[in-house]
Parts: sequence; structure tokens; C-alpha cells
Amino acid sequence: MLQGLFLRRVLRPLAAASLVFLLAACGSSAAPQLGVPTTPAEPTPPVISKPQVPVAEDHAGTIANYTLISPVDGAEIPITVFEPIEMKKGGQYPLVLFSHGWGGTRSTARDFFTNNINERGMYCITFDQRGFGASTGMVRTMDPDYEGQDMIAILDWAETLPGLARFPDGRMKLGSVGGSYGGMYQFALAGSDPEHRLRVIAPDVAPFDINEALYPGKVWKGGWGAQLIAGLVPPLGKGDPVTVQAFSNGQNNNTLSESEQNYFAYHSLRYFCDGKQPGPQSFAIGTADTFKVPPGPLPPIDALVIQGFRDSLFNINHAVDSYDCLKKLGGQVMLFTHQSGHIFSQASITNVPGLEDGIDPAFAVVTPPNSGDVAGNHQCGTVNSGDVTWAYFEEKLLGKTGAIAKASKAGSDICISLRQGDAIAVKAMKIGGTSFEIDGSTPQFNGAVSTVTGTIGEAVREQLLATQIFTTMPAGGGIIAGIPTMDITLSPMAGAPASGDPILFLGIGWRKAGQQRFDLLDDQLTPVRGFGQHKGRMVGIAERLGEGDELALLVYGSHLQYPQNNSRDLMTPALNIGGTVALPLLDATEITKEKESL
Repeated sequence: MLQGLFLRRVLRPLAAASLVFLLAACGSSAAPQLGVPTTPAEPTPPVISKPQVPVAEDHAGTIANYTLISPVDGAEIPITVFEPIEMKKGGQYPLVLFSHGWGGTRSTARDFFTNNINERGMYCITFDQRGFGASTGMVRTMDPDYEGQDMIAILDWAETLPGLARFPDGRMKLGSVGGSYGGMYQFALAGSDPEHRLRVIAPDVAPFDINEALYPGKVWKGGWGAQLIAGLVPPLGKGDPVTVQAFSNGQNNNTLSESEQNYFAYHSLRYFCDGKQPGPQSFAIGTADTFKVPPGPLPPIDALVIQGFRDSLFNINHAVDSYDCLKKLGGQVMLFTHQSGHIFSQASITNVPGLEDGIDPAFAVVTPPNSGDVAGNHQCGTVNSGDVTWAYFEEKLLGKTGAIAKASKAGSDICISLRQGDAIAVKAMKIGGTSFEIDGSTPQFNGAVSTVTGTIGEAVREQLLATQIFTTMPAGGGIIAGIPTMDITLSPMAGAPASGDPILFLGIGWRKAGQQRFDLLDDQLTPVRGFGQHKGRMVGIAERLGEGDELALLVYGSHLQYPQNNSRDLMTPALNIGGTVALPLLDATEITKEKESL
């Protein structure tokens, strides 16, 4: 039945469009004569605020698979339609989209997500993004010209789902959920659809700007890049030549061409928020974007933006930028954080519980390699992100007033997860704060020789100023939560050429009172490349600090998160660093709720 509805949905508008074209061509040869009344315009059709196709009879919800054909290139896009658990004659049911992460496939049987959606009386459609799962076509990394058009076709097809609920203005009641690549599709669809049907979204750990995510500070994120490339080759995926070329260039050469950066810029939420079209693209192999979709403006969107503070692929800065962009549009936008996400813990001593504390004295003489700590949970304090997500859909799509407030103890404020089981709420994410001077009296190692400062103990690192202690917490401790800022200058040593290519990785370290080691706060690094001034944001962090705890600037010339992405400039073994770093240390007036209320 649904396939027949699809034919009526697609073929009839095509026939009508052809008729309009022919009529316009026939009437274009002569202008209306003076004094001759023109044919009045047809009245605007009434808004249809009820299902186009009613539910004919009571029945248990079904699960059915279909294959749609992309209007772009004929690629096959498989979808699975999950009806609500119970379908009632004449009932009305919203629709929630759910799609997979990078290298994944769609759900074809009820699972945590689809079951929660169906049990609440909503349709769910899952689908394989092009190049992944059972789809054909190739991965373009959420290209509005490709993936965007595929998803618009899914919505067109879904318009005639039996009992599909609608808002008073006639738009389908539509929401979306998913994480990582499954969060990116929500931004791409919201921006690409000319009808702007998607206005209730719940993206988790999704980037605001793909360039800033993969190529921060003009340094390719090689640790994650190696894993993402695996998703572009069978059996996980089928990458488009342009996508494969860009990832390979970053991985092998630690750079992205201007065309590759313009390619990723068009595929990012920033494109729709900033309203600026990227520069041109030119590729020896593969197809450049045609910029089929103009840059913005987006309509008001209700958004639950979810993000892990310890995510080292798509860090908290992306969520803050997405939150700020969407909030300006006028919708109800919330920011909810947790302790998970993309966690790079493959080479981590924290994989063995208790080991790090057990060997703490040894950190005075040696620093064991550590790519990142193990993942935490998806809670902000005691509140689970899933509970807030379902409440968001219940209120926005099912009309259950007060559902969000009941589930989210932070209310409309930002919920900041400080650590597992500990959180605060704030009105706004703090950027910058208390300024600290960098001691530049000792040069920092660059490139291959920098592995020395990455493995020596804290006692020597402090002498070499690779660890620079900024402050010690007073009685009562403190809270650091927000986005640090930097205003630093990298300069060559006396007599050295200024044409080199230095790369440093900066982070904020935290040492508990009485311990030897500094932990890289939330495993977040800010790459800095090239001589000259570097002014802007570092990566956001959050932690509750105890009395006597210390905060420090950690300087690395190489790190396991960026394997093979340290400087390859053999003529610059060391360099000078100077300037300031501002840390978002909060006072009591900046906190609206403490952990006891969350």
C-alpha cells in the first residue's frame, strides 16, 4: 500500500509540474491587453492539518522495509518503517527519524531507540545513509547536494503515511534523533529541505564545523582520521573519491587543500548558520559540489543539543556553537552534556581500573603514554540524556506540556557534567576568564624530538616548562567549566629561520592535591601550528576541583591523539612560546544549580 502511495505522491506532482511548464510556454508570447480582464489567480489551497491518509482500522504496529531511489543519481536508499505499537482507526501519529553513525547501518528490528519512539505512539523511520549499510551510492559526508537530497526524498515519501500527524500549519509532525554521523544528518536535512519540515531535533555528539573537527588549527586529527578512513572502504562503507582523497591527504600529508576545506565547509551546520558560501572546489578525481542548497536562513528549530565533555573528535565547542546558532533562531534550544562520546582510549592505562592511582609515584620520573581515559556515562548529574530526549519529543510532538521540565532538572539552563554523578547548571557557557601568563624563558621541543617531553616525568617537565602551574585551589576548592581562551605567540629561537612549520599541542592539566601526575582535563588538546600570533578559543573543559588541587598549562610537541601529525620540520627542533591563557573558573554567582539539585 505504501508503495502505491509513493507513486501517487511523486508522479502526480511531476505531471502537474509538466502541465504548468507547458501553460507558461503557451502564454509567454503576448502580454495582457489593456482593458481586458485577466483571469483571477486560483485561491490558495487550504492548509491540511490532518493526515492525508487516515488509519483505516485498528491494528498492531508493523515493521516494513522499502527501497527508495535517490533523485540525484539513482542510488538506492533502504529504509525501515516502524509503526507505533498500536495503530487506532482515525489516530494521528508523529514521525521521528533515526539514523546510524559513521560506518553503521540502520535498525531493522525494534531496539532501544525505535522501541522508545513506538511505545510513545510515534512512527520511526530508520535509513541507511548513502555509501553505508545496504545503500548504494558513495559517502559524501553529509553533502546537501547528495545526502541532503536523499533525505528530502524520504520525507516526500513519508507524507502519505497513514495517520501521519500534522501541525496546524500543515507541516508533518517530525522529529529526529541520532549521534555522531547520526547527528550530522539532522543538521543537513534541516538546512537542505526547502520546506523546512524538520524543526524538532536531538543531535548527540555532532560537529558544528567539519573542518574544525578534523583539521583544528590546520592540523589533521590523525588518531581519529585512521578510524574514519576505515569507514570509507568495504565492508563498512563506500567513499566518494573526493571524500577519500580529502581523508587521505589529511592522514598522509597533515594538510587539507583549499578545495577540500571548501568541500567540508558546505557540509557543515556552520554553512547554514553563517550564511556564507564557501569558495570554489576543483578536484582531479571526483565531482565538486554544485551548491544546490543556498546558505540559510534556517527557520526556528527546537533543538536538544547533547554533547560529551570528554569527546575528543567532536568536542564541546561544537555543541556550544550549534546551541548558540540555533538559539538565535528563536526555537526552544537546550544544551545537555555528559561524560561519553568519541573516546580515544585505545592506548590508555585507565583501561585497567585503579592502575593510574596505583602507579602515581612513578609519574615523577616517567609519564606513561595515554591517548585518553575510558568513557563515562550519558548522564548530567543524575539525569540520563535518553530520558530528556524522549521528554523533548513528548512535549514538542505529542503536546505533553511540562514533560521537558519534569525530565530535565536544569530547566532551560545549560547542564554541565563535571564528572560522573556531579553536575551544575549555568545560564551561559563561560568563554575565557582568569588570565595567566605563560613563562617563555625555556624553549619547547618541536617535532620528533618532542617525544622526550611527552614521556619524561612531571618533575623534569616542570623544570622544562612543558608543564606550567598556573594556580592552586584555595580552601573550599573551585569549579572550572567552560572554554579557555589563548593569546599566544610562537617564535623561532635566536638565529633560527622564521619560515619553519612548528606544531604544538596545548591542554589544561589538573593535579589532585598530594599526587604526582597531571591529568589532561577531559583529554582535550588544542593544536597550534606556525610561527606568529594565535588568538582564540581552546577546547572546553569542566571539572570540580578540591582544595590544594593545581591547574597547569601542558605543552606537547606530539601526542597519541595526533600520531604522525607532529611537525615534520627538521630545521626547527625547538621554539619559543609566550602570551596568556584565560581559564573559565566559575564563582558562585555564575552557577544556577548545584549537584544536589541535579
